[in-house]
Amino acid sequence: MSMKKAIIITILLAIFIGFICLSYFADHTTENDKDAIGNSAGNLLNGGLFCENDGKIYFSNPNDDNTLYVMDSDMKNVKKLCNDTCSYLNATNKYIIYVRDNRKQNSTPGNFFNFNTVGLYRLNKKNGNNIKQLYEKPAGLTSLKGNYVYYQHYNADEGMRFYQVKIDASEELELSKEAIFPASFSGNNLIYNGVADDHDIHSMNLKSKSASIVYSGNCYHVIATSKYLYFLSLSDMYAIARTDLDGSNFTIIEKERCSFFNLSPNEKYLYYQVDGGDNNRLCRMNLSNFKSETLKEGDFNSIHVTDHYVFFREFYSDNFYYLITATDKIERFNPKVIK
Repeated sequence: MSMKKAIIITILLAIFIGFICLSYFADHTTENDKDAIGNSAGNLLNGGLFCENDGKIYFSNPNDDNTLYVMDSDMKNVKKLCNDTCSYLNATNKYIIYVRDNRKQNSTPGNFFNFNTVGLYRLNKKNGNNIKQLYEKPAGLTSLKGNYVYYQHYNADEGMRFYQVKIDASEELELSKEAIFPASFSGNNLIYNGVADDHDIHSMNLKSKSASIVYSGNCYHVIATSKYLYFLSLSDMYAIARTDLDGSNFTIIEKERCSFFNLSPNEKYLYYQVDGGDNNRLCRMNLSNFKSETLKEGDFNSIHVTDHYVFFREFYSDNFYYLITATDKIERFNPKVIK
């Protein structure tokens, strides 16, 4: 064999091996720590439109069809990660898990060939590459613990149910015929309120898949913290209540009718929307002394909390605002659009 032919064969072999390696690493799934949590329960129960992880805030940009963006934790260096309309963001050490719903995008000219308009997806959080489908049909509230994604799973035959799937798209499994909200975790248990047979607070062991009742009541949107279970008490006209983790010591902490709430990362403050009257407003309560103050008058929802900001949306529009927690100053959230 001539030297020239040997060099050509060597180059082609190197290209082939490189292609095989590139394909492997592109499809290879990097696993998470078993205790990793994708987003806070409060953020997920408010739509999962913001998620803070490793000094970055991943968010659904309201100025750009709610597509996926990222910025530094001080809201600088805004970048676009993908063109998907996204919600229920969960960030891990390498990936973003999110729910895609591009149906509105596909109603506009130029989007005729994007057939996979809905579903549950994973992409690399660093650059938005290597999008992987975890479920191909509509999904609702989605959370992540360890290497498993827990989500509201929809198809036309069954309706909405509760499923799990591993982050590599394996081990898909129905966990309940109820479309429960899988937002809160306490240790190796999922904490949720019933939605079909009762509205009690339940605890499901994620290994055995067995469930038990923690607190019997008419409850909605449970947030489990290190000490308490916070929820809307429907029997008390949508007051915000809490119990200890074992369901004891029921206490109403905000008696006015509320619709949305969230907690600060250190569990020091409760942020909530008061509704149903002539004095609708966004409030903050110091949970050490239960003193409350009005942050902004009006109707708001989608309350999301990060380390330094509280993002919230005006109810009758797509206008987002943010509270700077260090100064209590409120500004309009108006991120740039990147094409």
